[in-house]
Amino acid sequence: MMNSKQLIEIALLAGEIMLTNGAETHRVEDTMVRICSKGKLKLAESFVIPTVIVATVADENNNLVTVSKRIKNRTIDLNKISLVNQFSRDFQTHEYTYEQAIEILNNIKNKKGYSSYLLPFTAALVCCFSTILFGGNLKDAISAFLVGFVTQSILNFMNSRNFSYFISYIIGGATTALVAIITVNLNIGVHLDKIIIGSVMIMTPGVAITNAIRDTIAGDLLSGVARGIEAFLIAVFIATGAGIALSLFR
Repeated sequence: MMNSKQLIEIALLAGEIMLTNGAETHRVEDTMVRICSKGKLKLAESFVIPTVIVATVADENNNLVTVSKRIKNRTIDLNKISLVNQFSRDFQTHEYTYEQAIEILNNIKNKKGYSSYLLPFTAALVCCFSTILFGGNLKDAISAFLVGFVTQSILNFMNSRNFSYFISYIIGGATTALVAIITVNLNIGVHLDKIIIGSVMIMTPGVAITNAIRDTIAGDLLSGVARGIEAFLIAVFIATGAGIALSLFR
């Protein structure tokens, strides 16, 4: 049987993996409490907002343990969220040792995502078909494909160098507009507006907006408002970057 400190350490690591990869705050809290409920604890509580995780447990002797974790970087990886969800359920039905649980979670945390070549290619396809969806023609779609590939490659580079979350979106927006202007001037694309609109779809904060709504519905008003503001600021910075590039070239 694990002690309270070991349980809270496992729960904190699981919560960190989920929150840094785009999970809703109420899902993170539920997973952490589920893990802590494995032991004979009198109390197991967690408080999560997009940038901080706080967990408290009390054992049979009323010894309280409280830990917190600052979350500085966040991304989107739904596969890791699914894996931690499955682990939390297996943790309740299987007799894992502390070392086994930590090893499983570290393997999930360090699991590599899609290759640096596949992600720009798929992002380019999204831009291509989004441009067609917004009324662009075939030449616009080809242009958007190039824009998406270049933009996602630059975003990958900045993420690997731990650039500021919002600076990445400013540069991403500027890159989108700049490459779109170049393709139109080279007569690869025709409608600049449709190319840019289709290409920025890879940066739009869809997950942040969804999580803001789900957190608000679940009663986590602080997290819901925070994620809503985050989504709004991402949109503002994308537009700022694109606006700067358009202003310079016009």
